[in-house]
Amino acid sequence: MGLDMEKNKKWIRLFFIFLAVMWLLTIISKSIYVSGLTRVKTDVLSRKYIEHIVEADGIVLAGGEVAVNVLAGLRVERIAVKQGDAVKQGDALFTVDLRDLEELIADKEAQIERLELQLGTAQFNEVLEAQKKEVARLWAKEDYENADKETQLAVDRAQSALLEAENDLRRHLDTSAPHTSGSSRKKAWEKYNDWKKRRYALEDRIAELEKEIQRLKDEIADASGEDAQAANEENAGASGEGVQAVNEENVGTSGEDAQVQEDLEHAKTEETGMEGADTGDTQETGNADKNRAKPGVDAADKKALLAEKESELEACRAELTELERNPVSQPDYSAEESEYDAWQQTKSNLEDAVQAAKHVLEDAKLARESTLREKRRALASAEVTASADATIGIYNMDIAALQGEIADLNDVKSSQGCVTAKADGYVLEILVATGQRTTDTAAMLLADTTSEYLFRFGITKEQSKYVQLGDSVELSLNSADHKKVTVTADYIEENTAGGYDVTCRLGDAKAPIGSYGVAKRTVQGEMYPSAVPIDVILEENKVYYLFTVNEKTGILGKEYYVERLKVNVVDQNDRYAAIEGAAIGADTQIVIFSSKELKQGESVRLQE
Repeated sequence: MGLDMEKNKKWIRLFFIFLAVMWLLTIISKSIYVSGLTRVKTDVLSRKYIEHIVEADGIVLAGGEVAVNVLAGLRVERIAVKQGDAVKQGDALFTVDLRDLEELIADKEAQIERLELQLGTAQFNEVLEAQKKEVARLWAKEDYENADKETQLAVDRAQSALLEAENDLRRHLDTSAPHTSGSSRKKAWEKYNDWKKRRYALEDRIAELEKEIQRLKDEIADASGEDAQAANEENAGASGEGVQAVNEENVGTSGEDAQVQEDLEHAKTEETGMEGADTGDTQETGNADKNRAKPGVDAADKKALLAEKESELEACRAELTELERNPVSQPDYSAEESEYDAWQQTKSNLEDAVQAAKHVLEDAKLARESTLREKRRALASAEVTASADATIGIYNMDIAALQGEIADLNDVKSSQGCVTAKADGYVLEILVATGQRTTDTAAMLLADTTSEYLFRFGITKEQSKYVQLGDSVELSLNSADHKKVTVTADYIEENTAGGYDVTCRLGDAKAPIGSYGVAKRTVQGEMYPSAVPIDVILEENKVYYLFTVNEKTGILGKEYYVERLKVNVVDQNDRYAAIEGAAIGADTQIVIFSSKELKQGESVRLQE
């Protein structure tokens, strides 16, 4: 029993020893883990004014500059001052080479002599050109007058030729050629054709009548023989034959009666006139054939018809004779047309002559206008005032200028070549060098001590938001008493460095020109409820952010880790920045220091 108790105690002791070792190992492991974490310091948001201080170095400048000018071309022999020296009125600035000065004077005197010779030549040429100009004007005027007379003569001759051609045409038109009108010619041809048609109709009718009279005569003779034969047959023939003969006679008598009736109607139709002569020829011929086809007409009727036809024949012959006694000639206009064509040709030639004369007159007028216009232009050109020539005036001006330069050079020569200061001041810039010649620009620049001094300093574009025209600026001048003065920003201009130069008038404050000083401008900003130290704000690709510390539970218990939050910086200075836009509370721990660069979600340990 006692052995079991001892054994149990032993195992209990071993168990506690194991627990102690495990606790110790845990502590050691945690210490090692914690020692490898990034150390950070934190703080919370604070309420602050964002104050802006602009501080920049500057230099004292002269309020004005005085240029020291001398004649161009003088060789500098010695420079008596250096940049920054203070000079008094009458102090020597530099001297020029006297021997070279005398050569310059001699050269300018020679230039004056040449100019005087050229001036005399120019004056002579001016008089000569004026004489030539006058002669040219007189010749141009004479040419214009001669051209006026000659061209007017040509126009008058052309006008006379036109009047003559028009008179010839008018006389020809007054003697018009005989010409039968178209209607008259038509009537003449109709009259001739009617006469010829009437003649042909009478001749045809006479021929028909002659044929019909001859036929009637033959039928009358034939009828007389037939009657004698029929009587003999009646006396000697049988009764049956008599009856037949009687029937045949009746039939013949009926046929002859029909023929006689037709002849009488035909004769009646002819009495109405000869209007249907052309169409009636065929009808009468048919009637004659019918008459010949119908024998047995009574001999007395045929004789009467024969007498009628013979009477008609005599009338037709008498009418034809009368028609031939009064013939109608066939119209012939060939001679008249030839004469008319000749008259028309003469008229056309005269009209062409008038048109040609008009063209000649127009050409003469155009030639006159063109010639006179050309001569007027030549006359106007000759009368134009000669172009302005300033040669003589320039020569006189050059001579006067050279004379003035010689007088100035003699003044420098009289002062033994020494150029002195005209007033008190400081030497700002020396623009000449020993052994070189002066130019037409300033040889030196002196500060004007009578004008107000200036102080100039430069600021960046970011600082320009806090320094505006009229703002007060505190200056610390590098003077003997090192006093501070308050001035205003009077001029602001952009400089080549991308910033701005601010110029202030010093007023009564004095400091050596060229000495340095410090300008300071303090601007009280707004009160912001969320301000952090400027080092807290980090930037990446123009995006601002910061880190906050949060708690989490890990394998070793409670741990701290960082979280990256994007913020918007609304204002800042060199110490603090005002932020907005992040979910940051008043108790949020913001990382203000880290032993190394932080990453999103990284575990850290707080440093007291």
